[in-house]
Amino acid sequence: MVEQAKITFYKISECGYYRRGNASPEFGSLSEMLRELEAWGADRPLVATKVFEPADGQDLHPAYLLDIRGAGDGWLVTTWNQTPANEAGVASVKGESSVGSAQVVMNSIEAGSIPGFATYFWFIPSKQCFASIRFQHLWTGQKSLQCYVESFMSHFASHVITNDDNDDEIEILGYAMHPGDEPESLSPRFRTSLVYKPGETDLIRKSVDSIRKVIRKTTLTLAREEDLTKWQSFLKWTNLRQQPEALQKVRVQYELSTGVTLPDLDAIIDEWNEEHDRQWDDYGFCFRGESQKIRWLSHSLARTEIGLDVARDNDEVVNPASLIDALENKRAAILRLLD
Repeated sequence: MVEQAKITFYKISECGYYRRGNASPEFGSLSEMLRELEAWGADRPLVATKVFEPADGQDLHPAYLLDIRGAGDGWLVTTWNQTPANEAGVASVKGESSVGSAQVVMNSIEAGSIPGFATYFWFIPSKQCFASIRFQHLWTGQKSLQCYVESFMSHFASHVITNDDNDDEIEILGYAMHPGDEPESLSPRFRTSLVYKPGETDLIRKSVDSIRKVIRKTTLTLAREEDLTKWQSFLKWTNLRQQPEALQKVRVQYELSTGVTLPDLDAIIDEWNEEHDRQWDDYGFCFRGESQKIRWLSHSLARTEIGLDVARDNDEVVNPASLIDALENKRAAILRLLD
């Protein structure tokens, strides 16, 4: 069955074990990491593949390794992103209920199951990049993936040297190229950034003196104190009542009629590149002489939508074998985004 997939590319700037101040790794590579992750995950219970816990207030989903497989020069990594729940189940709000008196229902969770959603990542080691593959969800899960890979490299890869004498707690002594080598004080790194189409972002930067308006649209996560404070300020400015407690995320868009300096613009691009992980998250710029046109940062990305002939294991999960085959079949067309 052909389904529309939204594909966004990321370049991998660092993947390995680095000495402080060095740009090149002492050892480690993307291909090696993927092979080790595959071997580590083989026959492991899903619940045992959780390798990091988000910090309090961090806008990340805990992630699990749902599947990993290679084909040709590509690897498909499927992660399961855990969504919030409590002992009563997963909360949802009835869409027809009124603001201020929303009806919240709790959907039960089967014992031993993990509520969440699947995300898919197609790695191409020869090009030192990967692509997020989105179907029905707005989130790419890329930020969780970055934390997942770096945490795996930090605690579970073959380069990790631990103190086995302590039965109560595993102590990481350092990292070595081969087991048995003397551990060294190195930093495991997996760093990524969005891939931009040639010229589009440069055009915005070159025309910075002509910017007359900046438009921001974003999704606020109300469980985060910083986002909640922003949302409460928006409500105050617009004379609206406090929204029901069941509201977890809210979309906002605002615009400022103002010019922008080049350092400010570069800071906007850098921050957006670092934090961007969802569809409703963008900056737009209006230029003098272009009364109706908005130049969005997202339109500068190496991103496309393409039909992929895939099968589903169920309503949530696309069958990984069918997905990697479909990606390989459309490989040439997809990789033209990187030209």
